[in-house]
Amino acid sequence: MLPISEALFVQTAKTLFTGFVVGDCMGVPHEFKTAQSLIHESFEDMTGGGVHDQLAGTWSDDTALAMCTFEVLKTGTWPIVLGDIFSEFLIHGHWTVDKHVFDIGIATRRGIEAHLDEPEIWTSETPLKPRFPNRFHDNGNGALMRMPSAILLAMATDLHSYHTLAQACSHPTHNHTVNATCCEFYLRLGVLIASGLGLEDSMSQAYSQTKNIAAIIGIDRPFHSVEAIRAKASEALNPKGFVLDSLEIALWSVLRARNYKEAIQHTLRLGHDTDTNAAITGSLAALLFGLEDIPISWINGVRSYDRLLKSVETYAKEMYQLPRDGFIPSGL
Repeated sequence: MLPISEALFVQTAKTLFTGFVVGDCMGVPHEFKTAQSLIHESFEDMTGGGVHDQLAGTWSDDTALAMCTFEVLKTGTWPIVLGDIFSEFLIHGHWTVDKHVFDIGIATRRGIEAHLDEPEIWTSETPLKPRFPNRFHDNGNGALMRMPSAILLAMATDLHSYHTLAQACSHPTHNHTVNATCCEFYLRLGVLIASGLGLEDSMSQAYSQTKNIAAIIGIDRPFHSVEAIRAKASEALNPKGFVLDSLEIALWSVLRARNYKEAIQHTLRLGHDTDTNAAITGSLAALLFGLEDIPISWINGVRSYDRLLKSVETYAKEMYQLPRDGFIPSGL
């Protein structure tokens, strides 16, 4: 990664997290709905209600846990402190809008509770310790949604290992090679897009650089092929929260979009895990199209947005001061 100025780095952080939180808030009221039930939705405005009965502009556990991760990574510390701050989220609602936790995923809750029971279990010395069953179908998208700050860490430093960081991000709650691989691909993709590389070239390079991705995700997931992803019919996508599916949806949505708004709308129309899928899509779309491309009415609709943005700016400035030469976060 070429050197980046502090001002540009902070701006990138704002863009990345704004794209993420706006997508999250747009998706919250539509979660668990089917594509058929959403066919007449325009997705023009930020609304409330839904199965969680939240006020319009309320972000979910996705943004809360993404901010918790940023709060830790900007100090260069990993991963025990992450377990502590995730526990604060679960018990006290840290980084939620109303100190109220809702919609936390099963695997994520299980991972945090494991840390509460045995804190040392999250140490890097045992990243693949079988703390609980981690089968293929347990690979939800709860680790992927925490990756925005990892993208920023890789931009701010000469990161020693993208693979190690991606694994560290995933293993506390989604302890499987499929999740680590998806996180690494998303991490690399985000850094490449943020550096100014086009989406097609970014996908190709991220794919070629990600460890064993072809063997792990299978040949039916051509994350490097713009044509194959874009050509998929919406009916062929599965928006229910499996990590491979969520990553595919994000790629499909941005590839078919002319702007941030269209990318989010593509994702929302698929239904089901709309908040997480739209958040993952939103961060990539924001990096691709820019902060100024996000509808201002959507940004203004995010509750506590000023508080979040101020913290993003503060955290980014702290992260920017981390060592650059072969940086390895403490604990990895």
